[in-house]
Amino acid sequence: MNSSYGPWAFVNGGSEGIGAEIGNVLAESGINICMTARNAGALDKQRHHLQQTYGVEVLTSSIDLGRADAVGEIIELTKDID
Repeated sequence: MNSSYGPWAFVNGGSEGIGAEIGNVLAESGINICMTARNAGALDKQRHHLQQTYGVEVLTSSIDLGRADAVGEIIELTKDID
């Protein structure tokens, strides 16, 4: 999959539910994940799960996309990704 889309994917709401499952599917395909969610504890658990289970890189940040500074936080999180 990453030959078609690149080595990184962005998943919002990745700590639980559908977002977490999307992260699982992408990581299983060898794609690194940049993941955001509001629940920092659940986000950290999902990060650990993806790293340990699939051996991918996972960048996380607890961000509420409804905040005015959310875009700046995402830019900062992803600034070193090629």
